[in-house]
Amino acid sequence: MLRADLYDLAENIIAVPNASVSSKRIEVAWRNSRPLVVPLDEPVRVDIKYDTLVIEEHVLHIYPDIYDRGANTPMELRAELESSQR
Repeated sequence: MLRADLYDLAENIIAVPNASVSSKRIEVAWRNSRPLVVPLDEPVRVDIKYDTLVIEEHVLHIYPDIYDRGANTPMELRAELESSQR
């Protein structure tokens, strides 16, 4: 996961109701490597997809299949290309 994507995920998680964290605390955490811990009243559901073939703005990105799940096959590439045409 790219660092920018990680921060985007974190901002979406702490944006849930009852997560009281100021924008200043987020900004401080963004600038340093110390963790920002925010207690949540209820669990937040997070769906994580393992995509190694991604088309963004008409550009194909092929990432290494680091878990060796067979995600970079011609069949998977074909499916990703076809889904981007819709």
